[in-house]
Amino acid sequence: MKQKTWELYSQILSQEGIRLEYSDFAETASFNLDTRIVTIPTFEYMTDDVTQLFVSHEVGHAKYSTYKYPEYQEYAKKYKDLFNVVEDAHIENKIKSDFHGLKSIFREGYKTLHKENFFGLEDVALDSLSLTSRLNLYAKIGHIVDVPFEGRENEFAVRLKGVSSKKEVVQLCEDILNFIEEEYKKEQEENVSSSDETSTNDNSHKCEDKNSSANSGNDRADVSTFTERT
Repeated sequence: MKQKTWELYSQILSQEGIRLEYSDFAETASFNLDTRIVTIPTFEYMTDDVTQLFVSHEVGHAKYSTYKYPEYQEYAKKYKDLFNVVEDAHIENKIKSDFHGLKSIFREGYKTLHKENFFGLEDVALDSLSLTSRLNLYAKIGHIVDVPFEGRENEFAVRLKGVSSKKEVVQLCEDILNFIEEEYKKEQEENVSSSDETSTNDNSHKCEDKNSSANSGNDRADVSTFTERT
């Protein structure tokens, strides 16, 4: 009965014949742009707020997704998970703007998900996460946890909260990626400089410098390997 109720809700919200399915194997909700099917997980803590959050979020993809426009698909491939994070913020901003009552539903739903460790943050230092990960958390649970940002990262967080068009999605992704590349380049230059100074005084530290450079590279790789949930 509940499945039919939520399916009807998704159809009214989207104004199209969306179908809804439950899956015991799904780790999060999803929407197939081709089949127009919303898939919902069957967590033990699936309260009405969480279900409505999931369904509303996926209907947001159905109504506003940048992915359905061929001219934007190349950007999705280029920016990968960063694009997913910004796109998620975009569709949530749009659907909450069109349906103001959903704002409280999203807040309560995300509060429950955070409480149940859906985002995997237990014993995790937020400042150790990549910028992409932190932006994703800020957009979804920034009203619950204090997500740390430094310098220009704060500008990206503010822009993420207000992104409302396909062009803004692409521009924000481009600006963030350029910033990450610049920061990575600075770290590499600092590591080289530090390595030169150390080798002059003590060659035994070369291996340590090499490990430091490798760690910087891993931070940069987080942009493309981050797995976004919801």
